[in-house]
Amino acid sequence: MGPSIVTIDQLDLEISLAHIAVGGARAAFTRCPSAENQQRVDDAVDDVDRLLDQRLAALPQP
Repeated sequence: MGPSIVTIDQLDLEISLAHIAVGGARAAFTRCPSAENQQRVDDAVDDVDRLLDQRLAALPQP
């Protein structure tokens, strides 16, 4: 099977969901600051950054 193609709409949805996950991770860290919760925040932010990089790469080049 060939590589799967991700549409812009799919990326936008994943970015929205990842952004919600960042909010949840930050709320958990605010309630209970711990190294584990900080790692969850860092991982969630990394996911958003990765998805935003993919979204930027998917834009048509001028």
